[in-house]
Amino acid sequence: MSDYVLLSGYKENGFYETSQEAIKKVIKETASITFIASVWQRHERNDGASKAIHGWFKKMGINFKDYRLIDDRVENDKQVEWLQSSSCIFLMGGDTLALRKQLRINKLDDLLLNHKGPIIGISAGAINMAKRSVLPLTKMRKRSYVYKGIGLVDVTITPHFDLSRSEHIEKEVLPMSYEGLIYGLEEDGTILVSGDQVEFFGTVHQIHKGQITCIHT
Repeated sequence: MSDYVLLSGYKENGFYETSQEAIKKVIKETASITFIASVWQRHERNDGASKAIHGWFKKMGINFKDYRLIDDRVENDKQVEWLQSSSCIFLMGGDTLALRKQLRINKLDDLLLNHKGPIIGISAGAINMAKRSVLPLTKMRKRSYVYKGIGLVDVTITPHFDLSRSEHIEKEVLPMSYEGLIYGLEEDGTILVSGDQVEFFGTVHQIHKGQITCIHT
């Protein structure tokens, strides 16, 4: 059984302290980390983001000896080799549905499900880690989605949760909570899942049957 860390956001220069606390609990081996990009064609963005995040780990004192990035420049057999040998896998943020599509097309779900080391996801990556993934409608997204995620955790999240966006929450998020419990993660909100244990860090809200309850700050 692996450990899974679900992150919402990050600061300008690194992970939130709450996220660092969760990450440090699960990283034990530092031979290699493999990043999986969300939009595989955006090479410059993928290179820059993965390099930055690798640097954030270093600032925490976690020095991965090797880091790899999976996007459409990497052949499928190499993707499989990297994921099987990685100490840690990091599912990057960006386009949530594009990431889910690429994982399916390249048949990477089973590799993630069978991975023994920790898997970390941020924003789009964290959303896709769930058995049941949800995407509320936004100005950038013309419809809402409820779909089958990778299935690493039985924890459904909505990242970047902001109580001040009351109209959006009331119209788009709360109705989805009648179909199942959702955790609203504020920018520093983090969830660590280890077996049957679920641990919260930062500000996390429970959204269920139209009601919002802050369960951790």
